[in-house]
Amino acid sequence: MTRWLWIFAAAFAFCTTMAHAQSGVDATLSWLPPDSYENGDALDPAVDLTGYGVFMNGVQVATAPNSASSFLVLDLPFGDNAFYITSIATNGLESVMSNVAVRTVVDDRVPNPPTLIDVILAWIKRIFGWFA
Repeated sequence: MTRWLWIFAAAFAFCTTMAHAQSGVDATLSWLPPDSYENGDALDPAVDLTGYGVFMNGVQVATAPNSASSFLVLDLPFGDNAFYITSIATNGLESVMSNVAVRTVVDDRVPNPPTLIDVILAWIKRIFGWFA
């Protein structure tokens, strides 16, 4: 009986930690294509760039084609989300990052009341101290 309870509790804890809240809030990033290199030489985005790196919270989330001037990031996480863009040249070099844009997604969800399984697990934790 004890082994079954432990397996059930571990499986339930795994299932609850794997569920991530989704905000349903999107962000559209827009930019103007560069027209020169950092040294001042002329740049043609259609010829000289392979695309744009799209970054959210310091992590590259996508690469947009060189013909793009906007990108849609779906289902942002709750909290502050910082975005920036880089240009990627055909030689593989990447520009410095653009200005940072921040989009805040407020978590205004109302928590659900505890279920019977929550009450049972809390009881097991309190009585046996298994999940301390």
